[in-house]
Amino acid sequence: MAVRSAGAQVLSGAISLVIQIAGTMILARLLTPRDFGLVTMVTTFSMLFMNATANGFADSLLQVKEITEGLASTLFWINIGLAMALTLAFAAGGPLLAKFFGEAPVARIAVGFSAEPVSEIRTAG
Repeated sequence: MAVRSAGAQVLSGAISLVIQIAGTMILARLLTPRDFGLVTMVTTFSMLFMNATANGFADSLLQVKEITEGLASTLFWINIGLAMALTLAFAAGGPLLAKFFGEAPVARIAVGFSAEPVSEIRTAG
């Protein structure tokens, strides 16, 4: 069972990497170099927010002897709340990123990318 789970994790990671590489290649062909640079500016910061929701919650479940439905539910809702807060913070921070980089389009791109933290919610189980 554990070997299957590990294999599924490795396969999932490999598929995710292939999708990311393909997406980057497609964007590189569709966008001008300037546009690609603007997207990269925002991506750098969005990745920090995406990783914030993935840290700690699943690991905390491994530390307890008995996982109750209440504990799993609580951690799930905390994770959802954190992801939503990060989504709103990233969207609201778009103008700050635009000012930081001196590029007005960065604010709109940040709003578009702000849904990424929510899409990356990981649940234990």
